[in-house]
Amino acid sequence: MEICNTITEKLPTADILLLTLLPRGQKPNHLREKHKKINGLISEAAKALDRIQVVNLDKDIIQSDGSISHRDMYDYLHLSHQGYRRIFEPLHELLSQMLHGDDSKLVNEIVAATHSTLPSPSDNPQPAEQ
Repeated sequence: MEICNTITEKLPTADILLLTLLPRGQKPNHLREKHKKINGLISEAAKALDRIQVVNLDKDIIQSDGSISHRDMYDYLHLSHQGYRRIFEPLHELLSQMLHGDDSKLVNEIVAATHSTLPSPSDNPQPAEQ
């Protein structure tokens, strides 16, 4: 939050996207609960700042039964290629809308071009290359 405060002080018209912590572990566990509490604290603190939006990253990773697929997080800690796509495609679309919100045709072209250039996630999850 101190970093967000500094950015806001130096660039008062800047929009900030603050990403939440990712969950970890195949099934619900104490570390996920800890991350959930930290994410809640981050969300609460962010309400005090203007032009900041908290982006919840775990909503597309955690399945309805509370588990995480090995296809999204191959070791239940690190994202696979499919996991990165699942999380960051919506974030990319949000950024495109923020940058080009008044030009929906351009946003659609950017999103379509990005989707066609991204590799397809394989059925055999592998660690994402560093």
